[in-house]
Amino acid sequence: MEESNPTGMVLDMVFKSAVLPLLVAGATAFLLGKFGPRSLASRRDVTAASGLLLGFAAGFFALNGLTEFPPILATNWPPYFALAALAIFVWIKPERFWFRFGGAVLLVGLCLWFNLRPLIENSWETGTAAMWLAGLGSVWIATLMIWPFALGEDQAEQPLFLVLCATAASLVAVMDGSVSVGQSAGTLASAAGGLFLVRLVLPDLRFGGTLHAVFLSAWGAMLLNAQFYVEVAPLAVALAAAMPFFALLMKLPRANDWPAWKRAALLLGTSVIPFVIAVVYLIQNQNKDYYY
Repeated sequence: MEESNPTGMVLDMVFKSAVLPLLVAGATAFLLGKFGPRSLASRRDVTAASGLLLGFAAGFFALNGLTEFPPILATNWPPYFALAALAIFVWIKPERFWFRFGGAVLLVGLCLWFNLRPLIENSWETGTAAMWLAGLGSVWIATLMIWPFALGEDQAEQPLFLVLCATAASLVAVMDGSVSVGQSAGTLASAAGGLFLVRLVLPDLRFGGTLHAVFLSAWGAMLLNAQFYVEVAPLAVALAAAMPFFALLMKLPRANDWPAWKRAALLLGTSVIPFVIAVVYLIQNQNKDYYY
């Protein structure tokens, strides 16, 4: 019987959750942005969104294996939610408020139903289900509507904001016991990091409503999984879920005219506050039961 190699296992995990998604997201965005069809020229956010989707899916399936479709486990839905987001938002006109709102309602409705279906059908009473779905749906739709309003497509610091939000989802899950959900959320952060690196060599790469929809669909599903299926502390999940709303700071007078480093300092420096509070809270209330 072969002895396990702890170092090899750690390196394998790091490659699957960090290196692979970063490389796939970066390579996809670069190749599409540099050599892709001309039809993408006016929709560069589709290029970035495709990179994020493929990078996240590569890391997710490398960690969890190729699952059956439709997935039996609710925790296996996030890559399909991201794919649905790309399919919906690539065909609508995201600059039109009502088009974007309709797409957000459709996407969030699909995500909530398929992610929470076991609870809706087996555990929740009608009133409880309605309360949760209305509350979660409103917050999720709000994030999808706020980001294109608050964040400019040419803001190079956007991927760092995505990295921070996904890292928060990953860390609160891991610290409160869910290694698997935490690692899966970590692949989303790594894929967003790949977009940041590509933006350094491909300055015309854009980060618009399609990218936001792909990211927020997967990110929201991770938080739902952490809350309802591995019972992460509700306060920690709520603090992580509050981070995207700090994007509204970019609507401060002349904020979009600031240098990228100054915008990044404002956005990341303020949105990290609930993240830090969540970490401190989880450290003080450490969960010693680990879920895989």
